Amino acid sequence: MTLEWDILSLVLIGTLITIVVFCLYIIAIGIYYQAILGPFLERELGFVEGAAYIQVGQRLHSAVALCSIVPGGVFDRAGFRAGDVLPGLSHTDLFRLLNRNRGRIAQLTVVDGGQGLPFGNRPIRLIRFEVPLRAG
Repeated sequence: MTLEWDILSLVLIGTLITIVVFCLYIIAIGIYYQAILGPFLERELGFVEGAAYIQVGQRLHSAVALCSIVPGGVFDRAGFRAGDVLPGLSHTDLFRLLNRNRGRIAQLTVVDGGQGLPFGNRPIRLIRFEVPLRAG
């Protein structure tokens, strides 16, 4: 092997290691926000999230949706409704936004769920609400 081949091999191995570490980081962030923090935030703020799907022509569109809202909870008092869709947010993005805005005002863009236009083409509502500080 030549020196150039050794250097190229090290660069390729380093790049591969970087890609693997980055992928593991993304997976860990998703697990933390969706599996660990998510259920706690849902209980605390009074909602259950899931996914909404609509068929538009041959395409299936999906988005984060609010499956249920607890009467009297933070989300209910803010004006969210069961079936609301949060276009443009991933499940991880939703929980990250809620967690990072503890004790502050958060804002979410919401559209009505159900069949019809693609989620991105529906009239939007902007809902602002205070995310409470952590209990205890």
